[in-house]
Formats: sequence, C-alpha cells, structure tokens
Amino acid sequence: MDLAGSALDYTITFVDRNWLFVTAVVVAIAIPWRLPRIRFQLPDRVVCMTVISLSLLVSIGAAALHGVPLPRFHDDFSYLLSADLIAHGRAADPPHALWPHFETMHVLQQPRYASKFPPGQGIVLALGRLFRLPLAGAWLICAAACAAIWWALRVWISPQGAMLGGIAAAIHPTMLLWSETYHGGGLAALGGALLVGATGRLIQAPSWRTSAIAGIALALLALSRPYEGLVFAVAMLAIVLIAGNLRAMLAASPAGLLVIAIALAMLGLYNRSITGSATTLPYSVYERQYDPVPNFLWEQPRPMPRYRNQEMAYVYRVAYWGHYRRLREPGGLSAEVLKKIDVIRFTLFGRPAKSFDSAWLLLPLPLIALPRVLRRNATARLLFLALVIFAFAPFSVTWWLEMHYLAPAAAAAVGLIVLLISELFLLWPKRGSGAALATMVLLAFLANATEQWIAFVRTPDSGFEPLRQRMAASVMAKGGQHLVVVMPEVFDAVYNGADIDHQPIVWARDLGGDSIPRLRAYFRNRTMWRLTRRDDVTVLEALR
Repeated sequence: MDLAGSALDYTITFVDRNWLFVTAVVVAIAIPWRLPRIRFQLPDRVVCMTVISLSLLVSIGAAALHGVPLPRFHDDFSYLLSADLIAHGRAADPPHALWPHFETMHVLQQPRYASKFPPGQGIVLALGRLFRLPLAGAWLICAAACAAIWWALRVWISPQGAMLGGIAAAIHPTMLLWSETYHGGGLAALGGALLVGATGRLIQAPSWRTSAIAGIALALLALSRPYEGLVFAVAMLAIVLIAGNLRAMLAASPAGLLVIAIALAMLGLYNRSITGSATTLPYSVYERQYDPVPNFLWEQPRPMPRYRNQEMAYVYRVAYWGHYRRLREPGGLSAEVLKKIDVIRFTLFGRPAKSFDSAWLLLPLPLIALPRVLRRNATARLLFLALVIFAFAPFSVTWWLEMHYLAPAAAAAVGLIVLLISELFLLWPKRGSGAALATMVLLAFLANATEQWIAFVRTPDSGFEPLRQRMAASVMAKGGQHLVVVMPEVFDAVYNGADIDHQPIVWARDLGGDSIPRLRAYFRNRTMWRLTRRDDVTVLEALR
C-alpha cells in the first residue's frame, strides 16, 4: 500500500508540475493526426544569409532592448584585459612596479602582465572595438558559428535538416548566452562546426581545400578551448578511422598540416612572449602560482600558495578548495556528475522559461527515438560516437561545468538532435502521433527560445560591476586622473586595463602596512579615493 501510495503521490506531483507536457503527449497519442509533410529546399546562399541574419537579429536585438551587458564574472575581466592588450598590438606588458597591489583573478602579474587564457576570446572582444561595441565581435562570431553549423550539417544530413539545425542554432538560448557574455563560446563553436563539416567532406571527397579548413578549425579550437578542442579532435579522428577514405585523406593532409603548423607557431610565439617558453601556457604558470586545485581528476593538488590579498585567499582557500574537498568526499563525485548532466541538458535544450516550465520536458522528448535512430542511421551512429568521446572532456575536469566548455561539440549535437526529431516524425505513422509530437517539440522550442530572449533582455545586470561603473562615472565627472584604493573587505573591484599608469582611473589594493604611502608616492599626480564597506554598504570616499 505504501508503495502504491508513493507512486500515486509522485504521479500527481509530476502531472501538476508538467501538466502542459502531459497534455501535449496525451493529445498527440489519443487523437489521429494527418499532418502534411512539407518538403522544400531553398538555395544554399539564401539559407546561409538567413541563418546569419537571424543570429545577428537575435543578439543585436537583445542588446538594443536591454543595452550591452556588463562583464560579471572573474573570467570576463581577464578576457577584457587580453582584448585591450591585443587591440594595442601586444600579448603582454612588463610587470608593474607595484604589481602586488593589482593582483586579481585569472591575471598573470609575473613574469609578464597578461591574461592567463588563450588569446581567442581576447581577439573576439578586440574585434568589437572596431565597432565601438564591446560584444560586437561576439555577435559576429556567433553568427559565423551558426552558419558553420548549417554548412557542417549540409554534408551529414538532408538540406532541410541542415537548414532546421542552422536556424535552431541562431535562435537557441545557449547561442544567445554565448553572444551576450564576455567569456564567449562562439569561437569554439565555430571551430568545432568547421571541423565537423570538414571531416564529413574529407570522408566523401578529400581535397586540399577541405584539409585546410580542418586545419583552420583546429587552430580556432586551440585558440579558444584547447583541452575540449583536443578531445573533440580525437572524436573526429575516430570517425575518420571508422568511415574515412584514409589513402585519399592522407594525400590531402599536407594543406591542413601546414595551417596547423602556422597556427601552433603563432601560438608558441604568444606563449613565449608571456611565459618565456613557447611550450609553456600562461594558464599553467598562473595555476602554479595561485591555484592549489588540480584541473583534472587524476591529478594531485598543488601546495597552497601564500596570498597577498583577502579576495584571492577567499576564492582559492574557501570557494575553490571547498569545492575540491566536497568532490573528494564520499558521494561527492557522483553529485558533481549529476550537476554536470544538468548543465549539459540545459545547454542542449535551453533552460525552461518561467511560464514554460510545465512544457519544458517536450524539448528532450526526441531522445525516445535514440535507440531507433542509432539502429537505422549510420550518420547518427557516427555523431553519437563523437559526442560520447567528447563527453570525456567535461567529466574529466574537477571544476564546475560551464556551458561554453561544451561549445566545440555544438554542431555534432545539433546534427544528432535534428536526426532524432526526423526519426520522431516517423514513429506511430498510422495515427500520426510521432509527427504530432515532433511538431509540438519544434513549436515548444520556438516558444521557449522566444520567452528566453524576452527574459534575457529584461534581466538586469547583477554583481558588483554596475556599482563599480557608477562610482567610476561619478569620479570621472570631476575631471583629472584618479586612484581608487580598495580596502581588503571589498571584492570584485580591482580590474585594470593594459596600460595601468595611463588609465583615467587606477584600481589598486590596500595591502596594509605602508601601502597607502607607497601608492601615494607612485601615483602622486592623481586624486586618491578609498573604497570600503561600512554596515554592509560599499562606500567611496576621498582619501586625504
């Protein structure tokens, strides 16, 4: 009785929370449907321009209605530093004379002043400066990624399916997020899509041109998400070994190898200008200096460094090390795996909008066709294999999974989902239930994406940055140059550009002792301010 009662309670709760999903499934199965099958094919040029235009309309429209979002996360400010350096033709600057006062998250101070990240996203953000809009480069790259997804799918699935995939990518909430955040995802999605398309074309008809495109794809992945890009490249190599014309592909490979060699040489020069070694990544140097937590599950933790400011000590000793400690506790790894699965499903299908929560389960519904499509479709098997291999990347890192970590596999995921929807159309043909369900899935995706877009443009900026920028504007209105000394209890305020000494406002940490006299002597021609907290209120005051 207890089991039956629990099952009844669960059923009632499930129906109450997902009533729109349940209604749609019941209607699709209970009512006979005779939906017309619409088949049409637009010229490739028209489809490509449609996908690009739709992507730009979505991203630029979001910024037009809401304004360009402010940077929010630690990573964002490091990428902005990279963009500032690249825009001025440099990979790094010499360490500042007072560099301990400027230590902040994800930024190297020694041996050179630079971002720890690969230069790809910095290049994207630097591109935006040409348009005087910080995210214009991200909009363009995401539009190119959507077009590349269509181009990649064009060789793997039907023209109609490729068009559906390109349009879905252009309006997808995840692609919108990548276009409206400073840590991006679009460049890795572009590289992954070019690699998927080039792999398919190399299998069918190897050529030097396609090999060169594969080389460009690998270069973009190395510049944006090198680890995830490497794992995805291994996945594509597995597909080549299974389905490829190896002799013809080897004949065409010199073009791709030449492109890769040039890209790696340039990346080596970039590394050397920062770390002094072409093979030593700035990321690795930063991790050794500041981060005790290993990047991968099979690595051992590093010694806990000595931190010179409270903010970085809190982030690494409490937040990062606390996460790692929980991960190593009994049940910690399995709990983290479940969290990563949540991130993956929301990346694939979009998070449920508030008023759409009861119908969100329609979006992953095509997964019920997975066994059938794997049995019947060779392309689906290859794309599924690629995604299974790629899954090693997100599940092998110790960190919280972010959506842009998954960007290299975007085209493969879109292709498999389109094939699943196509297969769903064919289920239960006599009553047309599969076609009705597939149609509802597409309508649900469109409705959810639209509401997500509306919700996105209504979401105000959060975090400390809006207040920091308002303070900066009030200080700038007084004219002259300024130095803001940030007290230890204030976090998320010490972010500077490439040329610290010539910024209108310099943000520096108070490290105690003779910090203020030292800063006053160095920046003697600037008006000095103190940023502190009193009674849980952040206060900016003149420093006499």
